[in-house]
Amino acid sequence: MNILTALALLKNLLDGVPRLKSLASNPKNEELPTFDNEVRRIIRETWGVGSIEYARYNGIFRLMRVESQADKEQAYIDHVSRREKALKDIIQEHDLPAKVVVLDKKKVFLGSTSNDLKDVRAELRELIPALGFALICFENPSFKKLPRKHAHDMCLDNVPDCDIYVLIIDERFGEEYAGSDPNLRGKSITWAEVEVALRENRAICTFVRKEVWNEKSTYAWNMKKGNEIEPFFAKDKRVFQFIEYIATQTKDNWIDQFQDVVELKELIRKRLPQM
Repeated sequence: MNILTALALLKNLLDGVPRLKSLASNPKNEELPTFDNEVRRIIRETWGVGSIEYARYNGIFRLMRVESQADKEQAYIDHVSRREKALKDIIQEHDLPAKVVVLDKKKVFLGSTSNDLKDVRAELRELIPALGFALICFENPSFKKLPRKHAHDMCLDNVPDCDIYVLIIDERFGEEYAGSDPNLRGKSITWAEVEVALRENRAICTFVRKEVWNEKSTYAWNMKKGNEIEPFFAKDKRVFQFIEYIATQTKDNWIDQFQDVVELKELIRKRLPQM
């Protein structure tokens, strides 16, 4: 991770410190460990575990255990304040004071089928902003909905607003596009979004469920042999055509495979900051 990106992400986390202090009445709240882990990850990936930056932040003592509730609250606030100071010191030492470490957030469009990936999308709607990106997805109230438009075209209208299109492919092909562009008929809404992303020269990151990815090869091999088979994992053979469409592009045709949402989130953590 480059230093400028790391500092911008650390600044985003620094903005959340007042909320951490407001949780002093419940020092066992899980938000502080999550905050700590994310700060350590950014520092580790940028400067390394042997760095002064890592030692300064990681060397802060654990939260003190005290008896009275008032003392617990004060200890929690003091502990968060120490972490806040360490974070500010790291930012300032790299000649970018906390007040000026501001980058325009890159915008990420989250593309996938919806009904079968509700839980996955919910996880990613939390992860992507935590990585320092602005999120565009149909679940957000700010999702652009221009009047006198078909709902499918509304989805397409939002794609040019993004910098990165994150595509998640699982077992379902999804609803067919029924908007105003006749050239997109027969394709899914998600496929139509990808075509817009390519046309608008947006970066695309693709992630495919491992079972579907592996089954694609088996299906293609049998088709070459003249064996007509029904896929087991994929609910529609057109899913394989969609994956092949991505794979045969001249750019952004790298496809990561994931077993579950835990692996998917780790892949996204590693890949998005490189974009």
